[in-house]
Amino acid sequence: MYTFLDKGDRSITLRPEGTAGVVRSYIENGLNNSGVPLKLWYNMPMYRYENVQKGRYREFRQIGTEVIGTDSYLADLEVILIAKSIFEKLEIPNIKLNINSIGCPTCRKKYQEALRDFIKPNYDKYCDTCKTRFEKNPMRILDCKEKECKKMNVGAPIILDYLCEECKLHFEALKEALDNANVEYEVDSSIVRGLDYYTKTVFEFISNDDGLTVLRWRKI
Repeated sequence: MYTFLDKGDRSITLRPEGTAGVVRSYIENGLNNSGVPLKLWYNMPMYRYENVQKGRYREFRQIGTEVIGTDSYLADLEVILIAKSIFEKLEIPNIKLNINSIGCPTCRKKYQEALRDFIKPNYDKYCDTCKTRFEKNPMRILDCKEKECKKMNVGAPIILDYLCEECKLHFEALKEALDNANVEYEVDSSIVRGLDYYTKTVFEFISNDDGLTVLRWRKI
């Protein structure tokens, strides 16, 4: 993130994404009294400091939607359908939907143990960033863009094999709902967004033309 001291020697951070501000407003303004689920959206400028991937910029606009107060798979389905309708309305071609589940803290703990066991024999060969992630959150290692790290990650355990019954039923219900809505998708077990507060469904809309992610969703 862009973090710096202003002229008053105060630490300032430029907004990196929209979810945190929405949740803060939800709590501070008692929006839970309006009933749930609460559905919100925003369109705001954001800033990222890290070395950005091809086709991305350090200043960008994020159009986001937040569904608060439900853990139903129908919320996942609704957001997918919203995104799909936007792409169709804008006549954006060659967009592919990839989905995955990263489970809950209970089943994810077992998966992380299996992942550490897989990585451990080659630990010394991984980049320094991956090494810092090994204990805290090894799932982030699967996100590494370093060529050698990606090679060593081939054949890593798949989180779908470690889902608890509840998470498994949630994911199967989503897939059935997508089938019933005639939405084409692929299950991509490499989508493992590493932040600890993500749970269950994660998905991405990918451009088939250049492989860039055009939309991402995660459940908190």
